[in-house]
Amino acid sequence: MTTASTGNTYDPSTKQIFSVYNWTHGVTGTISTYITRNNNAVFYQTDWSGGATGNVATLPNSQFGASTNINYSITGSISVATSSGGGSSGGTGQNIWVVDQGNNRVEEFSTGGTYESTFGSYGSGGAGHFGSPIPDVVDSNGNVWVADGAGYSQELEEFSPSGSYESEFHMGSVGDAAGIAINSGGQFFISDAYANNIEEFSATGTYMNTIGSTGSTNGKFGSNGPTGIAFDSGGNMWVADNGNNRVEKFVASGTTYVYSNKFAEPNGVVGIAFDSGGNMWMGNYNVDEYSPSGTTYAYKSTFTNGGEFSNANNLAIDSGGNIWVSDWRNNNVVELSATGTPEQTIGSYGSSTGQFNAPYGIAIY
Repeated sequence: MTTASTGNTYDPSTKQIFSVYNWTHGVTGTISTYITRNNNAVFYQTDWSGGATGNVATLPNSQFGASTNINYSITGSISVATSSGGGSSGGTGQNIWVVDQGNNRVEEFSTGGTYESTFGSYGSGGAGHFGSPIPDVVDSNGNVWVADGAGYSQELEEFSPSGSYESEFHMGSVGDAAGIAINSGGQFFISDAYANNIEEFSATGTYMNTIGSTGSTNGKFGSNGPTGIAFDSGGNMWVADNGNNRVEKFVASGTTYVYSNKFAEPNGVVGIAFDSGGNMWMGNYNVDEYSPSGTTYAYKSTFTNGGEFSNANNLAIDSGGNIWVSDWRNNNVVELSATGTPEQTIGSYGSSTGQFNAPYGIAIY
């Protein structure tokens, strides 16, 4: 504790500690506490409005009533880091939303690995019901968007950060939504693994453009692709062309995106995510890392979770640089450190809370 003084006297003296705490989803509060030293004893007083004896936890002697220092205080701030355990850093204070495809729901976990909540159930017609949910994405307000595809409602449903159903829009002619991303303008890009293209919608759900078609030439997508979509820091769109074992780059052109470049990924690829250093991470049964190389990317490393990955597909990266991977066949989610070291595993096969039946989409906020 730093001492405070008036004149030549240090004892007794008082400090005010003013703390601001900020929980997930923007819940903020403050705590103001006074710490006082007297005769080498330290105690706290929560409120000076009652005078020298108001709300005092321990009062060593009567010097406070006459002291000229009793109301001397310095206001400062304290930054406190908290965690709920688990992971390389005990959690980043963010939350993870995992699409539990086989159980027709979305489960929420903290980055410390703690189960938080579940929303969604089996049914048709949207409004919080799913027939085959696959990808999800979180917008800039923390709302979770989940695509229900593969011949079911064909709706993109919006949920609040607490899991309450908010709204939805129809995904047009999308037959099998396999990936989803939002650009800086708030537009939605949904990959259709049935029609082998990407459909673009406005922030309010209005159809805008179709990108690509079936084929193997530049700007087209192979059978059962495209899948994952991600935007880099420059606003370029990168698409996993699973059917052609490659990743294609598209750049903005007016209200749409046009082909720009590509690189091969021999094992096929499902999910794509970028870390803060610009490296690209992808799920392709294992997890591969690619580093920037001119206008494209070059292979850097492969991570296998100690040989435990069975079908690592989609992934997301938290603010601490940790990579979260949904392993579809192992029915779990694995956290890798920024260097690819396994940190923790969440979930197992089943339908109880915290369990999965074919986890697919994964998003972090």
